Amino acid sequence: MRAAIYLRISRDMTGENLGVTRQLEDCQALAKQLDWTVVETYTDNDISASSGKMRPGYRRMMNDIREGRVDSIIAWHPDRLYRRAIDLGELVEVCKTHNTQIATARAGAVDLTTPTGRLVAGLLAQVATYEGEAKSDRWKRSIRQRREAGIVHTMGPRLYGYERDGTIVPHEREHIEWAAGQILDGAAIIRTVRDLNARGARTTMGNEWNRAGLVKLLRNPRLAGMSTLNGDVVGVGSWSPIFDAETFEGLQAALSVRKGTVPSRPRVALLLGLIKCGKCGTPLRSGRRTKKPGETEGRRTYKCATLPGTSEGCGGILVDAVSVEEIVEGYAQAMADDPKVRAYVDELRASSGERAGEALSLEARIRELEDQLGEPGVPVAAILRAIDRSKERLEELRAEAVTSSPMPGGGVEWPTDLARRARAVRNVVAEVVIEPAERGWVFDPDRVRIVPRG
Repeated sequence: MRAAIYLRISRDMTGENLGVTRQLEDCQALAKQLDWTVVETYTDNDISASSGKMRPGYRRMMNDIREGRVDSIIAWHPDRLYRRAIDLGELVEVCKTHNTQIATARAGAVDLTTPTGRLVAGLLAQVATYEGEAKSDRWKRSIRQRREAGIVHTMGPRLYGYERDGTIVPHEREHIEWAAGQILDGAAIIRTVRDLNARGARTTMGNEWNRAGLVKLLRNPRLAGMSTLNGDVVGVGSWSPIFDAETFEGLQAALSVRKGTVPSRPRVALLLGLIKCGKCGTPLRSGRRTKKPGETEGRRTYKCATLPGTSEGCGGILVDAVSVEEIVEGYAQAMADDPKVRAYVDELRASSGERAGEALSLEARIRELEDQLGEPGVPVAAILRAIDRSKERLEELRAEAVTSSPMPGGGVEWPTDLARRARAVRNVVAEVVIEPAERGWVFDPDRVRIVPRG
């Protein structure tokens, strides 16, 4: 009798195949007792028979039976072969068609070629299903009980910032607090991600951070000492929190405000947030006009766009972006050495926090947030909280006395990086107003009205 030994274990926590090794010893002993010749051993390690997942070893064995290579099956127990009625149905069909015998080391023979044998097999399948469901229910209840009691989460991937036992990892906590501080201060998420990677921070898997990963981490209530189950807060954790409740709530508001926005806008166009429509006062948006023959792409523009569902934007202003930026940036360069301007910037530098122009960036961020309040579908409460947080940070910066990088001029070269150029322009210019055109698309410098800061 040509026999196949089938081995399966649902969970192999160590990966050492100890479960299937024990099954193999018992099955080999049974084959010797029955005087069956083992022609092949099929193994599915760490795969549950009740999960519905593909079992490669089992599928290969069934094919070999259909092709006449195997006459009988030896298994440790019937539930190693099947736990679901759908799997039993296939096994019955194959055994009836090919007169295949089944012997098990723990439950004796299983004869699927007779009505009585199939009845017994069906009852065993129902018992196995019940045991599996009851075990799963007990496991889920024990997990909920542990989470509600605030016991440290030990299953799943390690949460960045904590060891498995709930102890805080100091350098990871530093990175988390730094990233949260950047976002609370108005920084874009993607820029925070890039700076975080530049600081040498890596995920628990050793990879660089990405936007989705950082947002998921900063939204995890466990960082605020709250125990969760399936994403819902169910208790107070026994571990030390990295954020207090107020900071965590403010962080969630800041993340909500940034949801769906384009974080790299300040690096795309020099004057975003600064340039406005001379007809209705709405901030102009960056865009491109249709490209002309011979052009690889349409020229950049600033335009007053009408917003559906709101009264904002008149749609009456369109201007060439490059031409306007050249005028405004030239004005800023010319004014860089003006004593009044330098005195103003020196005063700002002395109270602008850790880097030059941060206070001005916060002012621009506050204006952007206020502009979003009129847009449909935005979380108004979250935006208002973010505005309050930005204003509080702005006051803190003005109360500090830390110097930062000098302003261009006075021997310091004008920056080439677009973000630093935009910051330098904002040191001098309060806003740029574009008046209506009188000569169509032909650019008219007189349309550009620069309002100096102070």
